[in-house]
Amino acid sequence: MQGVGFILEIFEAPGAAPLPEDRRIPNRDLMTHGNKHMSFGVPDGPKAKAELEALGVEVAMVAEVDGTYGVFIRDNTENLIEIFEEKGDSPFNQHKN
Repeated sequence: MQGVGFILEIFEAPGAAPLPEDRRIPNRDLMTHGNKHMSFGVPDGPKAKAELEALGVEVAMVAEVDGTYGVFIRDNTENLIEIFEEKGDSPFNQHKN
């Protein structure tokens, strides 16, 4: 995937070790240092969730925290990707001011 100023590459290495079980649970994974997930903002979180499910994408978790709606999915090696709704006074929207 490529956009203005970024390229996102997702790799799957043959024979690589699977993601450890503790890293599969989003809130438990927070207790391990390192990259947690990347996030992409969308204008309508529930709509994005419905579109992902219609494409057969499994939703790992839905989170509604501090006025944000986030849908967590996994890449091909089970790393989390968050799709969050950009709205309201959430700290995630500070860049818009």
